[in-house]
This record gives sequence, C-alpha cells and structure tokens, in this order.
Amino acid sequence: MAAFFLFAINLASCSGGGGGGSSGEQGSGAQGSGGTAQPTPTAVGTNFGSASTGTIGATGGTLSSLDSGLTVSIPAGALTKDTIIGIQPITNNAHGKLGIAYRMTPDGLKFSNPVSLTLKYDDAELNGTSADALGVAFQTADGYWQWVSDPVIDTTAKTITVTTSHFSDFSGVKGFVIDPASKTILANTSVTLSVWSCYDPGGDPPEIRGYGYVCEPATTESGSPVRNATVSEWSVNGIPGGNETVGSVISLAEVASYSAPWTKPTPATVNVTARVSAGGKTTLATSQITITEKVYSGTLYFDWNNDLYQLKGSGSLVWHFDQSYTSGGETYTGDGQLTAIVYVPGCNPFQTTLFVVKDRSTMWVTPLPLSGNQKGYVYHSFFVTTPNLDNISTWCGSDFTAMNGLSVVFDTQRCSPVSLYSADNPISGSIECTSEDGTKTSKMNWNFDLMQ
Repeated sequence: MAAFFLFAINLASCSGGGGGGSSGEQGSGAQGSGGTAQPTPTAVGTNFGSASTGTIGATGGTLSSLDSGLTVSIPAGALTKDTIIGIQPITNNAHGKLGIAYRMTPDGLKFSNPVSLTLKYDDAELNGTSADALGVAFQTADGYWQWVSDPVIDTTAKTITVTTSHFSDFSGVKGFVIDPASKTILANTSVTLSVWSCYDPGGDPPEIRGYGYVCEPATTESGSPVRNATVSEWSVNGIPGGNETVGSVISLAEVASYSAPWTKPTPATVNVTARVSAGGKTTLATSQITITEKVYSGTLYFDWNNDLYQLKGSGSLVWHFDQSYTSGGETYTGDGQLTAIVYVPGCNPFQTTLFVVKDRSTMWVTPLPLSGNQKGYVYHSFFVTTPNLDNISTWCGSDFTAMNGLSVVFDTQRCSPVSLYSADNPISGSIECTSEDGTKTSKMNWNFDLMQ
C-alpha cells in the first residue's frame, strides 16, 4: 500500500546526518520566508547500544540491526568494492518520530544503484495518526529532517520501505498527527483537537519541500498546522458531527472542539476522527477520548411543607458534574426521582412520583482550604425542582377532586444556614426550618456518595 504523503524530493541531493556527509551531496537547509512556522532543525542523535556490522561488496547483500528494527538491502552493482556496513541505534530527535533512529555507516556513503531500507513499526505508535501517513525521514547535514519519497507501507508485516542513494541518520516518522492523540475528560466537558503537519507535502518555497516541522504533543504551539492538505468530515465513532450518546464535534478546518455527552457512554472511549486529504490520497487522523464521570449519588429524605400541602418521602438523586470554576468550586446537575405522600388539607393523602427537572436542579460544592483539620471538607448547597403535579385526583370531603399545578422545589437555602459544611465524600447534611407563623416545619436530610 502506498503511503499517504507523497513528496517530490531529489534523493540525489540527500546529506549525511550523523555529523555531516560528503560535500556536494548535502541538503540545502530550510530557509522559508514569511511569518508562518518554518521547518525546524534538531540535535544529532547519540549512539546507544551496539552496532550491527557486516561486509557487503559488488554482489550485494542485506544487513539488519541487532533489534531487527531496520534492514538494509543492497542490490548487486550498488557498491564497487567490499565495504563494512554498519547500523548503529541512536537517540531519536526526528519530528513525528517512531521508535528509535538508526545511523547508517559509513556516513554519507553513496550508491551506484538505490538501496532499500525497511523499518518496523508497532500499532501502538499509530496513536494520533494512521498507517497510511507513515514514512521515513533522514537528517541533513544542517540538522533538518527530510521526508523520503514514495514510502511503501505493509500493514500486515508492520513495515515501511523506502529507497535511498546514500547513508545518513534515518527514522520512521508520522506525516501528520492529531493533538491530543488521546485524552481523558469528564462527562459534560470539552477538549480542543487540532491536526498538525510533521512534514509538508507541498513546501513553499520549494527548497523546504518535505522538511520536518515541530509536531510533538505539548509543543505544537510553535509548530505548523496542517499544510498543503485539507482537513474535513470530523466524526465521533464514525458519526459525522457525533450525537448526544457519544458526544459531538464542531470543527473549523483543522481545529475542532469535542464535547463529551452528559453521562459516560458505553464503551467509555470514543474515536474522534478527521479526514485528511493531501497528495491525491485521503486517510483518517484519530484521537481516542476516554470519558469519565464525577458523580455524586445517594438518597434525599424530606418532610416538606408550604401553604398548600405537605410532602413526605424519599428518593434517589444523581448529581452529574457540570463545570468547575477558578475559585475551585464546582456545580453539578441533578437527576433522579422521588416518591412522596402528598397531604392536602381536607383531602385524602395520595402517593405520587416526582421526577427531577435536570436543567432546574443544581448542587454547588466549594472545597475548603486543603490544610489542617479542614482537609477534605466542603461547603455545599442545592435545590431540586420537580414538574407540576397535574392530572392527579383524590377525595376531598365528599368530592373526587383533581389536583393540578402542585410544583415542588426542595431548596437548602430556604433554611439557615445557607451553605452546609460536610466531608467531600460523602456529602451529607440536614436542615430544619419553621414557617414565619410558626405552624409548619420543613425538614430534609441527605447523603451523596462520590461515584467516580
């Protein structure tokens, strides 16, 4: 399978990378113009481990590194005399690097016929990119990394094969990455995603065509957004734009915002993908987003009075994390249902189920300073709203009467204190307050465990 990025590079003008190549064959250096990001040189890698060596002459031969990560195949006629060939593992400073890099020796050696290099990769290294976007780069004498044209990817053998007419420092590389390649976020929060070029398939001006750009995670602010390519069709688990179950993605070309669903999906990890088109080929960049929940779950007990009726009962509440603030405070959105016995003066009591209104039920949690005996404690308050009780009938005296419009709001701020002091897990508390005329008392108590 041909690789995704196809670069027009004159390999006869490649350089030696391990500290310099032969004169007249070195790369020209990257001297881009304008205020956009430019190709970036890196330090030369340092030797580690042992080199693999062998003598190959005019009849050709093959040699593999001791870790089997790179194999060089030299055809007959590429060399005119017996030559000691070496493959030395080195630290890898390539942009978009895969695994370790290798120094081919003698450095700067030129061949009469192209030789092939085959590098192995691992599926774990595809995080944030695609096998179709892999390739091989070499380091020029002035420290730049340059893409080798026409890489061939074997996704069964997990190999990348290129041809070259010289020796230098070589590395398997990614043509582009999506940043972040993976991330864990809370439900009902969002993350910004962006696609970045590690190597430029077009290059402007032409002398920097195929050179490498900073594209490593946490450093892309100084690198290059996707260049000479088109990013489109952002999806979540293959669904364009996503949906309420797996989360949604809104994009502007190479930048997108993924918003996690209100609750953790099953499975909890989703694939956010962008379609990247360049050089006449298209592939997917994939970011794996894992959604976790910060949820409090527990029971509310109540004996609630107002001027019209009294409710006694209990029920299960779930508080889903909503957002956090620079002050350290957090808000949670409520869900669940309560079972209540409703007492209306002059009428028979009746039982009903109260479903929580999500967008009108909120809990505030503010941590106390993490010091001394206050560590792990919070102030909190909440209110729970239920819909109007309509189409419910009960006997009131001798008549069967419809009960309509009975709305309920359980609010901790109705009583003093306004904010309640509690451990952060579980959050628990109770309130009791009396009406202004002293005839009615309302009580609540609760216990909510943190379920992460």
